[in-house]
Amino acid sequence: MRGSSYFKSVSFGRLTTIFAGIMLLFVSLTALQTWQKLNLEYDRKVISQLEASLDQVIWQTSDEAFVFNRFQEFIDTAKMHGINSLQLQEKVIECRDHYQLPVKLFFYQNGLLTRAFFSEKTDLPLFTPILQGMQATGEEFKEAQRQLHQMLLNQFGPGNRLELVKLTKKIIKRYRVKDSDQFYYWNETEDGLGVFFIATHPNTFLQRFASVYQKSFEFGAGDPAHNDWIPPAGVTSDQVAAAYLKAGLSGQNHTVASGHIWYFITDETGMVWCRAFSLETSESQRPQWALAILIAALLLCLVSLVVYLSSLVGIIPGTVVCNWLDSLSIKYRVLGLFSMASIFPVIFTVLIGAASLADRAEVIENAIVSESLAAIEPLEKMINIRIAQCEQLGHDLRQALTTEPASEDLFMRYLQKNSVPRLLSRIEVRDEECNTLFSTDDRAVHGVAEAMDVFSRIAMKLHSPARMGQAINRVSPAEIVSESVLSTDEIGMATIIRQRGRQWVFRMGTFPTTWYWDAFPELASGPAFMCITSQLQTVYEEQVKDELVDKAGNKDSISMASEINYNFTDFALIPERPDVDREALLAAALASSRSGRVVSRVTNIGGRPFWLVAKAEKNVGTHVFLHLISQQERLNSLNPLKWRLAAGALMALIVSLLGAMLVTRLVVLPVQDLGEGISAIRLRNHSYRTPVRRDDEFGALANAFNKVISELKELEYGKIVQESLLPRAPIVPDGYDIAFFTTSATDLAGDYHDNIQLDDGRLAIILGDVTGHGISAALAMAMAKATVNHTGKDGKKYPQGLMDSLNALFSKELKPRHKFMTLVTIVIDPISGKLEVDNAGQSYPRLFSAEKKVSEDVAIPSMPLGAMKKRRSKVEIRQMQSNDAVILYSDGIIECSDKSGDMFGYDRFNSLFDSLMNQRYSADGALKEMMRQLDEFRVPGAFPDDVTLVLVRKL
Repeated sequence: MRGSSYFKSVSFGRLTTIFAGIMLLFVSLTALQTWQKLNLEYDRKVISQLEASLDQVIWQTSDEAFVFNRFQEFIDTAKMHGINSLQLQEKVIECRDHYQLPVKLFFYQNGLLTRAFFSEKTDLPLFTPILQGMQATGEEFKEAQRQLHQMLLNQFGPGNRLELVKLTKKIIKRYRVKDSDQFYYWNETEDGLGVFFIATHPNTFLQRFASVYQKSFEFGAGDPAHNDWIPPAGVTSDQVAAAYLKAGLSGQNHTVASGHIWYFITDETGMVWCRAFSLETSESQRPQWALAILIAALLLCLVSLVVYLSSLVGIIPGTVVCNWLDSLSIKYRVLGLFSMASIFPVIFTVLIGAASLADRAEVIENAIVSESLAAIEPLEKMINIRIAQCEQLGHDLRQALTTEPASEDLFMRYLQKNSVPRLLSRIEVRDEECNTLFSTDDRAVHGVAEAMDVFSRIAMKLHSPARMGQAINRVSPAEIVSESVLSTDEIGMATIIRQRGRQWVFRMGTFPTTWYWDAFPELASGPAFMCITSQLQTVYEEQVKDELVDKAGNKDSISMASEINYNFTDFALIPERPDVDREALLAAALASSRSGRVVSRVTNIGGRPFWLVAKAEKNVGTHVFLHLISQQERLNSLNPLKWRLAAGALMALIVSLLGAMLVTRLVVLPVQDLGEGISAIRLRNHSYRTPVRRDDEFGALANAFNKVISELKELEYGKIVQESLLPRAPIVPDGYDIAFFTTSATDLAGDYHDNIQLDDGRLAIILGDVTGHGISAALAMAMAKATVNHTGKDGKKYPQGLMDSLNALFSKELKPRHKFMTLVTIVIDPISGKLEVDNAGQSYPRLFSAEKKVSEDVAIPSMPLGAMKKRRSKVEIRQMQSNDAVILYSDGIIECSDKSGDMFGYDRFNSLFDSLMNQRYSADGALKEMMRQLDEFRVPGAFPDDVTLVLVRKL
């Protein structure tokens, strides 16, 4: 049989604490994982926000945007206050003095120069007629282009003839003069206002930054090549440089240094923008709820472990907590267990759900970037269609020229057939003498005429020498040198000359250009050489506009573009939309162009959040493409996951509640019924009946309880009969004080006390205790009472004769049933105070001496009645003096224990008896005080054994 230590080790309290500890450990691990995931998500968002915050800084301080913003301020002021207003003059002075941007400004009204700022006399011949020249058409425009060509070349350098300047309306155009980037801008509005602005010798990057952000607590800028930095407020230049170096060594754009989170953007010129964000502020905004759950779960897990281990070794707090848990009723135990079973799954669901949502959101955002790049890719590659169309144009024109003479009509017809725009598309046809049969070039303006002379002669000499005749031998020294140079592979022209009838794509100036050439060796007369060129910039621009305008109807996935590149920028959106944050989109596009990176942002269109991905295309190098995807549409895909998580948590609660209700009905209610039945027994409520809810084990128990309750009345009758056998009050001789006290552990007691007035004047007092409780003990006690009555009042038979008769009876009748009785009899002579004591295994009487002020046992070692056939009698005689007292007691009072298990014991009983007698308590008062102190000491409830006290005090 397992010992009590085993059952203590598997008590409900210990099982509950270890179960809670294990569950809290799982919660801690889950919370740790969720906290780490939320930290990564937070760090990613912080870095993304830092990067996005630099868009406006780049928009304000990059050279082309800086100049564009100043020029727009001039135009807005002129429109609002007039060209000759003081406000316009103040704005111009602010640009020069505050922004340190040297400018030349020319204002026109209906094409006529009206006002100029910071112009020189040498500027007027060019800028007075320039707007009128760009308004001209046909031969008038060609003539204006010839007249202004040299002045434009001197002012802006190559690649800025009038037809090209005309194309830059509303565009910031970069040009280079003596290793210095400069800008011009022109525009003409419907109300007749025209402007031509020039930014001469723009200020440096750091000067621009300082003029816009004089004292910034967040933003900084620098030129790492010269170790020149403008730091954010609160940090030094050395700290910025160290952070930039640290980020570079880590291969990332961000780092943590000097108590800040840093983000750096470097453009193609090596200039750097930076954002510094306080690490302390960042940490204060970090989500902490998962960490709070982690810490709370770890602490509670540690507490559970301490409680469990301390309970095993029997020390506080384990013993207190486990004892309290063990003392709970089954109802509260079940509710507690189901509460834990309900709360833990909900916590797991919340933690795992938060991590899952963060993972899913990150996956969606990454997919958005991939999807946007996939949507942008066709826009980048569609230039290949135009290149193929240009090549087909060359083949078609080559075939047509064998039957038709070259003309503008022929050129236009085949341009339209192949969907190639006329603008900046050029053709030249020559005969066998290298004379021009037809050309769209103006030799006075276009600078390739001489080069074309040399190339055509070399090409015809190589591919159709028979058509050249004697002209093949007429060459100038310059042509000999050019032919030698162009025929080598070092400069890449030898391959082009050797392969006719195909198209080549290469850069002529800033942007890619298609060039198709061929010879006509099969013809005897007519064209001998032809070439066609188309600038892909204009071809691509038209293609982008057509494509994006066609797709403008989509509301949830929007494609846009802006012409932003190093050489020219219009800062316009294709297509324009009134519901977008125009400046935010352009700032993101400029950041992508400047950094050469794909950028991802969040913006609003019509009050709806959209993801924005911007990418600068590289094939032609003219545009930045923007792709926007509605957040609402994609984040709605998380709703099923959110609903599943919510439903999972709700189902866990519902299942737990249903389980609690089921267990309550199956177990808790029947147990409560039985508990109420026990209370009815304790309260002697004979009318109570335990409900029989089911025909199972609990039903059988309920029936048994009802039977017991129905038998209580009979037990009550037995108790009444038993109490009638005991004396109602003690017989008290003169000069004595006698008191009785008795209480039973059960309805029927096994203790017996009595007093008999003997015929010789003495008083016999008896106290006995039958082994066990209940009916059998009560019957044995009744047998003892009957024997006493049969013995009668004959003084000769007390105490020895009575004790022998009881021993014979118990030995014969009760010994076979293992029933015995301890009993003590004292006989007092009231006159002399003589005390005779005979004992049969009962607790020794305690005799108090008033003279000595202490009590002592009247010890008579003996066996209980019935244990032996013939007992050995020994009578002890004592003499009682005034204020002496003797107490008889059963062991029920000795065996009472407190909450810790300590018994009341003999020492405490003897000490209490002495104290009361020394205080001269009456017999009845002394017994009441004893019981009061006993009740304070013991555990409340029923007595573990019958308690009987008899106190005799001589006055």
